[in-house]
Amino acid sequence: MPTYSSIPDNDPVHIRPAANKRDIEGRGAYLKVRNPATNKHLPEDGETVKMSTYWRRALRDGDVVMVPQSSRTRRRTSTTEAEG
Repeated sequence: MPTYSSIPDNDPVHIRPAANKRDIEGRGAYLKVRNPATNKHLPEDGETVKMSTYWRRALRDGDVVMVPQSSRTRRRTSTTEAEG
């Protein structure tokens, strides 16, 4: 996977919020990160967004993480098989 700094602006990337490091109760909480395009929080399983300075900064700061293509395909395939 390319590093986030090498991805051109407006290229689609799938990101999700990072795990909350201050989750002392062990609930598996994620950070609340807003998508500036929709003004809504990112879902815990992530969302495809267009790369921009905002997302590069969030990646650099550790607020969000990129989801590799292979894990997205695997999750989608297993969900489809379970439904059928």
